[in-house]
Amino acid sequence: MRYFLKVYGCQMNQYDGRLIEAILGAAGHCRVDSPDRADLILINTCSVREHAETRAKGYIRMLPKGKRVGILGCLAQREGIDLIEELKVDFVLGPDCYSLLPGIIESDGPIVATNLDGELYLSIRPEPVLPVTMVTVMRGCDNYCSYCIVPYVRGNARSKPLRSVVDEVRRAVGKGAKEVLLLGQDITSYRDGDAGLAQLLEEVAVVDGLRRIRFLTSHPKGVDDKLIQVMKEINSICPHIHLPLQSGSNRILRLMKRNYTIEEYYDLVARLRREIPGIGITTDLIVGFPTETVADYEATLKAVEELRF
Repeated sequence: MRYFLKVYGCQMNQYDGRLIEAILGAAGHCRVDSPDRADLILINTCSVREHAETRAKGYIRMLPKGKRVGILGCLAQREGIDLIEELKVDFVLGPDCYSLLPGIIESDGPIVATNLDGELYLSIRPEPVLPVTMVTVMRGCDNYCSYCIVPYVRGNARSKPLRSVVDEVRRAVGKGAKEVLLLGQDITSYRDGDAGLAQLLEEVAVVDGLRRIRFLTSHPKGVDDKLIQVMKEINSICPHIHLPLQSGSNRILRLMKRNYTIEEYYDLVARLRREIPGIGITTDLIVGFPTETVADYEATLKAVEELRF
């Protein structure tokens, strides 16, 4: 069967697109570059921001008539059967259910599969993108920040075995990759036994032929001295960290359930800059959070001015 795959959203959704391609390729299906040429149209969706949901739904409504259509990903997980009723699609699959695709596309009738069962897709071998490839090292999140839907659509945090990650990186380098971007919704929570993110980075760094290593996304409470030391000592790790602050107000941070104070965040940034001179630090911010006052907003503005992202 010829299928067309449209991917919305984050880097992990891009990686999941390659997982889907590997799963369907192993079952004998062929990806094409246009929905007009396809027998089946798949849309891998994002649900973190309303705009991404709106774009995906608008795209689906404009698809050619008479095609089988499946909605995958976070929007599928969040809305489930409501999408079949709203958009008249044939099936809906959440992020832990992609392995069911070969059977589902051969079945008749509306199908909804949205179980969150801790899937890591360890047996799937997606083709790397060259020369910069992405490798998912963990999925899900246990932080439950009050504004965030990720734990509800991606499940609780679980990590791939360290050796599995290293083997995937080595395979990608063998095919021509020079740089790897390690992915996780909260990559600083990576765990394989006693090994955390710092140990994973040490193991990935010794892959022969790999020139650059980056990783996303970090939670401030997960950046410890060991990780900072490894970033300092290993030249192939890019001197950059994405460190979402979200607000400069301690009151708003408490409402967000971020589990750190603005003072602790300042201290972490100071440690990073002291140990790794010239490090690039980027961030995410939310303004207009419910009950945010002018004083809360001004605290965020002050933090941006002083921290110099």
